[in-house]
Amino acid sequence: MHTIVKVSLTILFVSGCVSEGSDTSLETGATGLSMFESATSGWSSVSAGFEHTCGIVSGIGASNISCFGRESSIVHEDPTQPPVGEFTSTDSGSDYSCAVRDDGQVRCWGDTSYGKASAPTTSTVSVAAGFEHSCLVSTNGSLECWGGSGEYDVTPPVGEYQSVVAGYGFSCALSLSNKVDCWGSDFFGQSTPPDVEFVQISAGSTAVCGITMDSSVVCWGETIGNGNTPSSGAFFAVAVGGEHACAISRGGEDTYGLRGSPQGELTCWGDNSFGQSTAPPGEFVQLSSGGGHTCAVRADGHLVCWGANSAGQLGVD
Repeated sequence: MHTIVKVSLTILFVSGCVSEGSDTSLETGATGLSMFESATSGWSSVSAGFEHTCGIVSGIGASNISCFGRESSIVHEDPTQPPVGEFTSTDSGSDYSCAVRDDGQVRCWGDTSYGKASAPTTSTVSVAAGFEHSCLVSTNGSLECWGGSGEYDVTPPVGEYQSVVAGYGFSCALSLSNKVDCWGSDFFGQSTPPDVEFVQISAGSTAVCGITMDSSVVCWGETIGNGNTPSSGAFFAVAVGGEHACAISRGGEDTYGLRGSPQGELTCWGDNSFGQSTAPPGEFVQLSSGGGHTCAVRADGHLVCWGANSAGQLGVD
């Protein structure tokens, strides 16, 4: 596991929602008024769960996945270690994570209730970990889902897809024609996407946001915070958390960072009780939002996490 160092205790405290006399120690509800940054580079992607975080990082030994946060959320035999192997992507759910190995096989670890961590042997390009169920996109573009409590139907539609996301009792997938199909719970309208084309989507527990073809942010489902999505600007990535969301803007000159990825500044909105909507400065290439925290990969490969830290999900206990 890479070392994470605390770089600021005040940057989020200044703008966080803290009343006079509030306790800002790391053992209280104000733990999120902190930001932590990895001491080393090498991070290529990150995925934030409810109270844990996992990411792909180079040079750490038998696995290129590093996890931190609540131990019960990252159990895999040794409770501090993800599975051994080289992985191309990972996705963190409520209290477990799944990752796609370089041979296309999916491995899941953490809480195994509802069968959500019992991945099929299908050759996979994309995987999504939700609350009680998981889904994947196979190499031929078809969808498979498993787990679930039985309260909602997790059976996916038939078609060809490029990516899939999962929330609480529902899922959405981005088709090859850039349209979104959703299924499962629709209590907040989270399974009724707008009829527009998207290039990327992200699901929280009961809300979904996406980047449209014209680089704007569009959200549906339960209202995130006060409902104020970015009113202007161009974006290339968005991440939805518990009650907040963040997006990365597309640079005015369409700038690119490490490994040729587009890079830009962060914009966040929604609940800011733990400072999770107060984004750090800098240029970023990828991000993911969890229950009350967000993590993002800088253009130089360093990882930054901010927001709630009740279980060490920012990288430092």
